[in-house]
Amino acid sequence: MDDIQAVQGAEYAFPYHYLAQPSDGSFRSYRAWDWSLSYVTALRLVTERLERAGARSLIDIGCGDGALVHFLHDALPQLRVSGIDFDERPIAFAKLLTPAAEFVAGDIAKARWDQPFDAATLIEVIEHIPPAELAGFMRAVRRVVDGRLILTVPHANMPVEPKHYQHFTFDSLRAVLEPEFEVEEMFGFDRKTGLKSTLQKLTHNRLWFADIRPLNRMLLQSELSFRDGAERNCARIFAVARPKNSL
Repeated sequence: MDDIQAVQGAEYAFPYHYLAQPSDGSFRSYRAWDWSLSYVTALRLVTERLERAGARSLIDIGCGDGALVHFLHDALPQLRVSGIDFDERPIAFAKLLTPAAEFVAGDIAKARWDQPFDAATLIEVIEHIPPAELAGFMRAVRRVVDGRLILTVPHANMPVEPKHYQHFTFDSLRAVLEPEFEVEEMFGFDRKTGLKSTLQKLTHNRLWFADIRPLNRMLLQSELSFRDGAERNCARIFAVARPKNSL
């Protein structure tokens, strides 16, 4: 683990991805977390695509503390969900919080399963991979999935964070995916607007934290309807791809 990866590793002193969860068309926040709305939007988008694809098994690659696996285990009971992450600390949280799911601490290039998965997710993962290692990482991902790959990444509209190596545009993300995958869908999400920022600051700031369900519902529905094809006003990219011809 290098210095950049260690920044993310240090954040797993607490399983922070569980601080926000979808709930009845809205979402609940259990503590102030700036990323709550963006994270729940991604959860909803991932769930919709998995339902549409009819997937029966899924591997969440770079699963961290297992929050996505935890949510999908409850939301899609027909789906067999597994997670893998190279960092043992978040995997310990994942096993504790979702004991019914399979979690592996290790390298996706070395892990072995009896058969490929119907779907794989890479949710805010590839920005944590050193650029020189991305091609090999994506080949390893290709080997474990036969159906859809669903992923999100931060857009280059946003400054690169200390825990990331790079952010992406549509073109640079396609360049990472297309040696191994055919891109089916790609759009920008996580709208950047002054109104959204103001509303979030009014409920999540240094003085107080307010979980207002009607406001959460309004914000979430607005985010779910937002599709930025021009890359002008998004903070993140959502993409769905299929593996190229079987190896």
